[in-house]
Amino acid sequence: MSRVSWVVHLDGDAFAVSVERQLGRAPAGRAVLVGSDIEGRGMVACASYEARAHGVVNGMPLGLSL
Repeated sequence: MSRVSWVVHLDGDAFAVSVERQLGRAPAGRAVLVGSDIEGRGMVACASYEARAHGVVNGMPLGLSL
């Protein structure tokens, strides 16, 4: 019996952005933020690499990132 080994690398920081892009709700190649803004106190849950290039990071208040 032969064994098969797998190595999987998951980027948890950009996972939600990848899901949104796969579902067609977020454009590829553009800055994308995933988060929620309940009562004006929302936070960035996930930022694309394009958004990170502009200084947006996870945990940043949405009001500062827009």
